[in-house]
Amino acid sequence: MIEWKSNLYTTLFIFFFRIIVGGIKLTVSPSNDVEVNQTVTLRCELDPNPKPPITVSFEINYLAKLCLLEHSNGKCITTPDTCVTGNNASCHNETLYSLQVSVPWNWNGASIYCQSLFSKSELVVFDVKVPVTSVTLTPTPTIALVGQQINITCTTSYCYPPAYVTWYMSSTDITSLSTATKDETEDFVRTVSSLSINLGKSDNGKHVFCSARNILDQSVTSMMNTVTVLCMYPLIILLQHVTQNVKG
Repeated sequence: MIEWKSNLYTTLFIFFFRIIVGGIKLTVSPSNDVEVNQTVTLRCELDPNPKPPITVSFEINYLAKLCLLEHSNGKCITTPDTCVTGNNASCHNETLYSLQVSVPWNWNGASIYCQSLFSKSELVVFDVKVPVTSVTLTPTPTIALVGQQINITCTTSYCYPPAYVTWYMSSTDITSLSTATKDETEDFVRTVSSLSINLGKSDNGKHVFCSARNILDQSVTSMMNTVTVLCMYPLIILLQHVTQNVKG
């Protein structure tokens, strides 16, 4: 009796294991690391000579079915129109199936897989990014005396992941003179970067601006703030100079 149960459990385990990981592969093109609303192709490939009936479903987070595809004579049959027209579903042959999907924000961190009646692919986890679209510099313009400290702020749009802000005075990187804070909502975050700098006479006419980036090779730049440095003596020194001229 014990041996019979042991053999039964072993058989069930092997069957379950085959359903979970055997005989099917999901690939994402160009990548599962994407920007929001980017179109990707999900390709599900079965091992050669799959067992009938041959149907393939694309699913998300073990909860929602994206599309159920069935192959017959080089095309999809009994497949919803939303999958065929909306997702460009294709049943290339009895082992290769594909969908095209515009990736929504709520796919960030989501697990996508495909499965047949007898096997299931490994999970593909999506990393969805929302690009920073703007960065605003305030105040502008800037007028200050020699030696006076100015404070300027750059604020990015809400995005994900947080944007990194870089500061420039003309062509010189002055980011080390700034500090940054994050303002978060439930899903997105904006960066508020504050620059404090003491101006010298040589800074007159230079341009202060910032740029923000949260995706490689993509950035946005603020408007340029032209600095005007006034070369004025303090009032007490000016009065002393006038008094001395009168006495002379």
